[in-house]
Amino acid sequence: MPRAADNALSMDVLVGSISEGRLDKAALLQNITSNDLVYPIEKEEQRGICTVSPGLLTALIEMQMSGKISEGDAPERVPTRTDGLVAGFMVDRWMSDAVALGEEEGRLKDVVFAGYSRKNNVLNQRNADLTLDPGKYRTLTIELSLGGRRDGILHFAVPDHSTKPSDKAALMRHHLPEFEAPLRAILSRIPIAVIRARQLKPGDLLELPTDCIGNMTLEGLDDEVIASARLGQLDGLRAVRIAGTGANPEPSLSLPHPGIGAEPSVASPPAEPVGAPDIADPPDLPDLPDLPDLPDLPDAQPDEAGLPELSELPDLPDLPDLPDLPDLPKI
Repeated sequence: MPRAADNALSMDVLVGSISEGRLDKAALLQNITSNDLVYPIEKEEQRGICTVSPGLLTALIEMQMSGKISEGDAPERVPTRTDGLVAGFMVDRWMSDAVALGEEEGRLKDVVFAGYSRKNNVLNQRNADLTLDPGKYRTLTIELSLGGRRDGILHFAVPDHSTKPSDKAALMRHHLPEFEAPLRAILSRIPIAVIRARQLKPGDLLELPTDCIGNMTLEGLDDEVIASARLGQLDGLRAVRIAGTGANPEPSLSLPHPGIGAEPSVASPPAEPVGAPDIADPPDLPDLPDLPDLPDLPDAQPDEAGLPELSELPDLPDLPDLPDLPDLPKI
């Protein structure tokens, strides 16, 4: 490492202590701070991380920008992708030199990151959590003195496969062939009327419960719940992180909350009618008395009423003829 740093950057580097260890994923993530530069490293389908401390990162940047390392502590700031590109070539040089030395001395198995390659994207603690699989990790910590003005740490962590599987697991792998097990990630289930479902078209919005992101389920083809999960992100793509296995949570059936883009609510089906209670028969009431007959009215004649006769109306005069109307003008 000192020779590579001197040849590439003319930077004085002294290697301090080198320590190996084993940590579980939770303890590994707790050691990551917001000021650390974290690279993902991969070998086939195995993923690990390489962590550059703020002191080492600042020294690598200053040597390339000004040719010297300033005194004092490194500034506290969140590393960017640009920082990762600037410091990445030196990390790659150190990794390749260590692998070449391990091959030359026949001790390649002692190089923790042998076979792994560094990726250019930069991870924070949350993205590292989504990148790493659960389990134990083999770690390598290298403490460095940088020009006598600052200290730095280069840390590697890769999956640990040194533990032997249990007899039951080995027996299962021996007798069961490898086969695909299709799973469905269920984000939420919402009730909807058949008539509304038939009206759905591309572009329609269905508002989901707010807790569905952290309350997903993984189900088999027979609708049996395999595990609980939550929605996340990995390498810029949507991903599903398993939260627990062996659980059988009930899927959420809560209705969507009203808001922007919410579809009109669907009325619930009418409830079954409830039978009316029996009502007692009313008591018998007495009969009403008969009404008397009305007296006959006398027949009235016009002459006997004493009314005068009406006179005849005079004839109306003849109306004059209307004048002829002029012809309409031609258009």
